[in-house]
Amino acid sequence: MSSRTGSSAASGGERHAVSAGVGKPSTRKSSHPVRRKKERVSDPERDNRTVFIGNLPMAYSTKQVTRLCSEYGLVSTVRFRSVAVLHPEKSKKIAVFKKEFNSEHPVKNAYVVFCEQEGAEKALALHNQVIEGRHVKVDLSSGSGHDYKSSVFVGNLPHKTDDESVRGFFESSCGAVDSVRLIRDASGAGKGFGYVKFVDSSSVVLALKCHKSEFQGRPIRVFKAKKNPGGSAQTGASEQRSFSGQYAKKGETSTKSFQPRFPGKNRGKKPSSKAKEMKHFKKEKRMQTIDKRKGGKPQKKSKRS
Repeated sequence: MSSRTGSSAASGGERHAVSAGVGKPSTRKSSHPVRRKKERVSDPERDNRTVFIGNLPMAYSTKQVTRLCSEYGLVSTVRFRSVAVLHPEKSKKIAVFKKEFNSEHPVKNAYVVFCEQEGAEKALALHNQVIEGRHVKVDLSSGSGHDYKSSVFVGNLPHKTDDESVRGFFESSCGAVDSVRLIRDASGAGKGFGYVKFVDSSSVVLALKCHKSEFQGRPIRVFKAKKNPGGSAQTGASEQRSFSGQYAKKGETSTKSFQPRFPGKNRGKKPSSKAKEMKHFKKEKRMQTIDKRKGGKPQKKSKRS
């Protein structure tokens, strides 16, 4: 009697567990819907009132930027961008809240929206002003674009260099520099190349003579900046990177556009059927080796149609 009662209690407990969802995946939809990133709708009128300020000190707050721009007009909003955090794989919002910044790149950019377009146009007077030892770059968000006639591409730069070092190098031998833009990743480290824009386009000729000059222990590459068909800036004949190795002649350095490994006559072509078969064969051999190591029998080679 007791065993029957115990079994019925156990079965009742099992039914209760199943009904509670234990051992069975829940099919209920979450009450918290997935947030989707809102697409930015372009607003030309707002863009005309927005000013981009680059190379600001990391310690600059929203109040300081507002105070800096308020003498040119009434400021609506201030948004910071390109903040180099210490751990880029983590959430940037949390890193900014905890102030976990990358000390090797203590600068950031800001977008300042004025209430009137006149204030944004007057704020362009801040361009190239020195704030805490750094030249700030100021431009309208709806700018006309990059001036390629007065700009050069600079490659093979040290990854830890900054805008001020590059500016001082070219100003000492080529003329007044209008702005410097170094390309960086999410952590703030430089990618080794950037663009230098001069006040006078005649300085470009002098800058091209700095090609292969030594900068912080590295020979830099300097080329004319040209417009890419996609709309972005590029160098003279694509990003011309010199390479030397087993494919270059002895004592000679090629200035052709950089290509990946094995530069040969078949570069850029689609792989042939023979290459696909060889790839499939190597994959099967690899799987057989893995099966042998596990102690099982190797899989039979599948018949290909």
